[in-house]
Amino acid sequence: MKVWIWPLCLLGLSSAAWGQDYRIAWSPSTKQAAYLDDVKSPLASSWCAPALPLRVVSQKKFDAAALEDFLPAVGELMHKECRRLITLHWQAVDAKGQLQQKGTALSKNGWKVVADQEKTIVLAPENTAPAPAALPSPEMADTTPVSVFDTPDACHFRTYWGNASSAQFFPSGQKMLHCDTQKWLNGSAEPLLYVSGYPLLDLPADAQQKMMSVVSANNQRLILANAAASNSWLILPFDSAVRAWRFKGKMAIQGQAGTDSPSLKTLSQQWGLTGTSIPLNAVTVEKLHPEWRNPAADTLAKADSTDGK
Repeated sequence: MKVWIWPLCLLGLSSAAWGQDYRIAWSPSTKQAAYLDDVKSPLASSWCAPALPLRVVSQKKFDAAALEDFLPAVGELMHKECRRLITLHWQAVDAKGQLQQKGTALSKNGWKVVADQEKTIVLAPENTAPAPAALPSPEMADTTPVSVFDTPDACHFRTYWGNASSAQFFPSGQKMLHCDTQKWLNGSAEPLLYVSGYPLLDLPADAQQKMMSVVSANNQRLILANAAASNSWLILPFDSAVRAWRFKGKMAIQGQAGTDSPSLKTLSQQWGLTGTSIPLNAVTVEKLHPEWRNPAADTLAKADSTDGK
């Protein structure tokens, strides 16, 4: 079975903390995480050595076969960052910190799991610090279908509508509104901006609407992409009071460790956000996850904020 893992701290997270335990890899399929304990920084220069201790935490019932798939992938990931590394002294624990297995893995053997002869299932000694609880897997996005409405002009728009609501919403009659070829409402009707039928709030008037597209939308948040600013997205939380998605300045930027991302000023210009007073707060992610409640939870770093001007 091929195990997909997400490298975390090895890709350059903030190094503000010292002497911390860092989660360096996570497998969503097997619910296993790998930790380097008590290291000064997640940067390879601070922990690289020929031999290292590694702690593997399983959030599900311990599975030796899953460990045999997970550990070699982690070893290969670490070896790419530290060519001096030849030995991992690993221990596998459950979510309560109980030791399940321990052993060694060698580079020359492809980081194959070799467990000690005696399997130890005891709590860690009382004089040692308790193992941190395993991090929960990301919460999945709500999949409630969006409601579709028709204007008197037979143009469609979509939003989420409360069952107990008696409010009425008639966006037609605005000169700046029009239907696209698929009959979805597009254009602006103060104070709303429509993109593919979705009503959006607080985006500036000069936002590059023609370049925008909706990646994903639910009753929690909406993700906007921009053809002029690939690998960056705006994330708008849903405002249930007005049944529209409201821009609050959140942006996700896809990037990799050791590479330069576009400046927020450049992205602000590409998105047409220079006319807003809402601060632009961006995070760098390895990958956007529309299937998660927070699609930018896979955060590598937090970018500097800008007021969009």
